[in-house]
Amino acid sequence: MNFSILFFVIIKFNYEYIFYIAFGVSVLEKPPYSDEFYEVMLENESTLQNEFGITDVKVCHLKNSSLVVAYIPADVYRRVISQRGSFEGALLAGAPIIMGLTDAELNSAIDVYRLRDSPIDLRGQNTIIGIVDTGIDYKNEEFIREDGTSRILNIWDMTIDSDDDNVCFGTEFSNKELTEQSADTTDEVGHGTRMAQVAGGRSGVAPDCEFIVVKLKRAKKSILDLYGLNSDTESYESSDVVLGIDYLVTKSIEYRKPISIILGLGTNQGGHDGLTVIERILSQMALRIGVGISVSAGNEALSGHHTSFTLEGSSPYYDMEINVANNEKSFPVWIWNSLFSEIEVSIISPLGEETGRIPTRNNFTNTYNFNISLTSVRVSYELPASWGRDQRTTLVFNNPIEGVWKIRVYNIGVTGVVNSWLPSNGFIKRDTRFLNPDPYITVTVPSTANYIMCVGAFDPSTKTVYSTSGRGPTRQGIVLPSFVAPSDGSTSIATAVNGGATALILEWGLNRINNLNINSLAILEYITRSATKKLEDIYPNTISGYGRLNIFNAIASI
Repeated sequence: MNFSILFFVIIKFNYEYIFYIAFGVSVLEKPPYSDEFYEVMLENESTLQNEFGITDVKVCHLKNSSLVVAYIPADVYRRVISQRGSFEGALLAGAPIIMGLTDAELNSAIDVYRLRDSPIDLRGQNTIIGIVDTGIDYKNEEFIREDGTSRILNIWDMTIDSDDDNVCFGTEFSNKELTEQSADTTDEVGHGTRMAQVAGGRSGVAPDCEFIVVKLKRAKKSILDLYGLNSDTESYESSDVVLGIDYLVTKSIEYRKPISIILGLGTNQGGHDGLTVIERILSQMALRIGVGISVSAGNEALSGHHTSFTLEGSSPYYDMEINVANNEKSFPVWIWNSLFSEIEVSIISPLGEETGRIPTRNNFTNTYNFNISLTSVRVSYELPASWGRDQRTTLVFNNPIEGVWKIRVYNIGVTGVVNSWLPSNGFIKRDTRFLNPDPYITVTVPSTANYIMCVGAFDPSTKTVYSTSGRGPTRQGIVLPSFVAPSDGSTSIATAVNGGATALILEWGLNRINNLNINSLAILEYITRSATKKLEDIYPNTISGYGRLNIFNAIASI
């Protein structure tokens, strides 16, 4: 062993360093950053030891939930995946899902209805807007008061490794550091900055609010590769998002100020039923007094990334056809159906090679090779999928040739509906899509969580919903989006507008003592029942939800 490393271990004798060395990982490369470790979210820390004999791992505890995030060796994770198909059932929670920005590019500013100039004179005073995103350009004048002090209370930058005891990993910057402009953090992508500007910048909806920002670290390449997802796009792990949300809520409690949380992130990974870990955490947080949560509905309606069909009891099978673009390296396909309508699959390549019918078995995983096309497909069955009563089938294509691939879905149960998703925009090429797409059930996870506001987008000049805005319902038939908000075309901007509006509602309800029990569910009710509706349309519906955001009507209804 290198003597410098040995000396370091002796000086700072800590189980973490011993653990790193035992698994051949540099002491300078901590689990949250190392591809040698994978994050797993679980309800009970003891499950790791009881189920798998894993001890002495780094663990991040949520302060507002019993959930913990544990960092386990990647080889152990891969072994469990190969044996079980999933970590989820054993750990009562599961591995993180991969999330991307619902809008990669955000356009120029839009008219935010000049709410601050209204007779009610609400500007978001003594409220916090919390953002979990790509960070923030804290030196931007939009976030600095006239006296030169920063309006940002804290930034948790997950990308900067340090020994900061205030956070589980990464670095926390204080308001003092931000005011002095001595903090070494920025927003290289710009997405988080733009969201903050629209929601609460000087030119935004709530210009007197304060901010707390979490800058997410990028998803690890190793887990992206495992899932068959493009590692070149901006992508993040839901475990980090969950930790970020918990941080925002904890800080708002410390500052004794209500918080409007904005998420412009989404994924097609998950059952679109509110049962993933991040959806359950959001649902819990949404019921806390003084917390409002707005989540982007995504822009998947016309992407061709969702299809659905009904398998009749008499139908032997249905062919799901996917056009695969040239030079597509890898991609997953997720299929969800009720256990009462159990399915089996086979795969047919564009060259006519077939796997044959693959029998359904719980926690089954196997890889099938297509010799002519040099493609491999890993097939996994889960019956039931964790935290649900459904079957999940996952197919991960590696090195697929261009052309039309068929997934033949066999009915071995009673009549039932089958839904399938490809990865969301940015994770696959534009021309990789279902040949028989369904534009509905295209709201992205976690906007399908309970009690939060799932925000679609409408054009303020025409009062029409953008055709790309994610459509409901959920897979269980719950109507989404909740409503639509004005935007430049992106649901991220619409979510930011609503996040600012939520801050005004929190100011009116809590700070001006008009409703001391206000939370995200209450705000959702105020907005949906007061939303602007077209006389010729039926509400709620799966395109615009309960109508267009009308902040004045919502505040008047409190």
